[in-house]
Amino acid sequence: LSLVLTFIFLGSVAFANHRHHGTAHDRKTKPLTDGKIAYIMSKANKGEIAMADAVKHRLEHKEVKEFAMMMIEEHTKNEEEAVMLLKKEGILKSENKKGLKLDKKAMIKIDMLKGKSGKDLDLAYITSQVEVHEMLLKKLDEYFIPKAQNANFKAFLEKTRSHVAHHLE
Repeated sequence: LSLVLTFIFLGSVAFANHRHHGTAHDRKTKPLTDGKIAYIMSKANKGEIAMADAVKHRLEHKEVKEFAMMMIEEHTKNEEEAVMLLKKEGILKSENKKGLKLDKKAMIKIDMLKGKSGKDLDLAYITSQVEVHEMLLKKLDEYFIPKAQNANFKAFLEKTRSHVAHHLE
């Protein structure tokens, strides 16, 4: 566990040095809808699953392997719950640039991880997980939860937020 915490700390430092924020103008001109938020969250889930799946058999440390398996399990469950809720509430996912960009970033990270092995792979994977989860927490807190219109969808996002925060512990 201390190794995982060390990786997380190093990833937090790396993340703090590589943040990018859209301008206030960008956020105002493209309002977020529940459908757009759902699409972005789905891309986040699928990216996490794909990333963990790509490395799970090549990771070196037991704790990192267990973390990857947990990512597959929990993000799969979150995606399945989201699909059921969206269907029940009549919310349709709406493709958008932010979701497509997130998907592209996940593929780039997977390609980067393919070139790593051993401790370098473990560190790169955990660092990328810290970056993604911190970014998602920020987006949930600042944009997705406050902008969610459907009360049940908002509650789902709040529950999801607690799971994302747990992944960083």
